[in-house]
Amino acid sequence: MTTIALDERTVQQAEQAAGDRRTTLDRLIGDYVDQLATSKTRFQRLAAEWREQAGPLSSSTDRAMLPAYQAIIGMGETALPFILDEMRQRGGLWFWALRAITGENPVPPEHRGNIEAMTQDWLQWARHRGWI
Repeated sequence: MTTIALDERTVQQAEQAAGDRRTTLDRLIGDYVDQLATSKTRFQRLAAEWREQAGPLSSSTDRAMLPAYQAIIGMGETALPFILDEMRQRGGLWFWALRAITGENPVPPEHRGNIEAMTQDWLQWARHRGWI
């Protein structure tokens, strides 16, 4: 076994570097948590606005073209966990947004038009990809 002797200054520098990395990591994690909370708040505000505006509309195209829905799509993948949670808790016609954000459509032709089946298809898709 080889022993390496380090002088006190080298040990202090190593300890300082390790402390700096921990501080940086703590700051990064804190910033991420803050950004996530801000994104969730924004999503909730937009989703409430969308639900209110979409209420009287029967056309899924008209619903998807509302500014609040488009803003949610504009959030990109950041919105996915919030959309999926919303689907699990309240349902909702989030299929257009999910397709726009992910570029995928796990709904088989025989489920089209069946909101419950389409919801389950998307939730299953999300589980397989680790989103929920």
